[in-house]
This record gives sequence, C-alpha cells and structure tokens, in this order.
Amino acid sequence: MSGLTGAINTALSGIDAFEEGIQTVGNNISNQATPGYAVRTLMPETSAYGSGRAGSGVIDPAAVQRAADSFAAGRLNAATSANQAAQTLSAALSAIDQSLQGNGDVHGAANQFFADLATLASNPTNSSQGQTVIADAQNIVSAFKSAAQDLTQQFTSIATTMQQNVASANQLLKGLATI
Repeated sequence: MSGLTGAINTALSGIDAFEEGIQTVGNNISNQATPGYAVRTLMPETSAYGSGRAGSGVIDPAAVQRAADSFAAGRLNAATSANQAAQTLSAALSAIDQSLQGNGDVHGAANQFFADLATLASNPTNSSQGQTVIADAQNIVSAFKSAAQDLTQQFTSIATTMQQNVASANQLLKGLATI
C-alpha cells in the first residue's frame, strides 16, 4: 500500500486495537467479582516494512492474553470437588437416615420395645405385658428387616452410580490422552 490509503489503513488498525482494548478493560471490570474469571490483557503487535520505513499498522488487534493464576484455579477446583463430595455424602446419609427412620421406624420400635421391657421388668408375672414385649420384639425385627432392604437398595444404587462415574471418567481420560 502506498500514500493516503496506506496511512488510513494503518490508522484504522490502530483504532481497531484501541477498541479491542476498551472492550477487554470493560470485560475485566464487569467480571471482577465473577468466581473463576481471569483478567485479560490486550497484546497488540505492530508490523514493520523494514529498517527505516514506517510500519503498516497493528497485527491482529484481537490478540488477548488471559492471565490465570494456577494456584487460585487449583484451589477453586479443589473447593468445587470438596463441595460436590460433601453434597454426595449428605445425600447418601440422608437416604440412610430415611431408611432407618422412615421404613419401620427402627428408632421408634426400639424405644417402644425397651419401654415395655422396663414395664415388664417391674412386674414380671404380668402375662399381657409379656405378650406386649413379644409383639414389640416382632415389630423391631420387622423394622430392621425393612430398613435392611432399603439400605441394600441404597448401596446397590450407589455402587451402580460409582461404576457409571468411573466409566465416564475413564472415557474422558482416554479422550484427554488422545489429545
């Protein structure tokens, strides 16, 4: 290019670089509180014709470099992983709690059994109280059986989910190894 057209193109490339810089700074400001956002910096390069001659403007004004803190990114990944593990554990413990309280109410059945057993201990010759303790014992056995069935289902579900997650992780790792 020569003359006025070359000068206009050179100036235009500088204006494009300036516009990209303004957009980059705007993005940095608007995302400063966004978790995981890394500051970006414009890295413009000028082109030169050769020694002693004016350049032809800015090369690729869209060359934006992302500044990332690997320590902070690692901490964020670890915190996210720990949070997910805690949520998974909480869900599993809630399911176990529901198995023990909701299915046959092991706690309630045990409390009733021991309360009636204490009453029988104070009057061991009371045959109707003896029958009540036997019925309570049968109730507690039924509650434990019901809870055991539910816990077995929970453990089977957890094992299936873990197998699926391991298979998924293996697929992702194979893909990463290929890359």
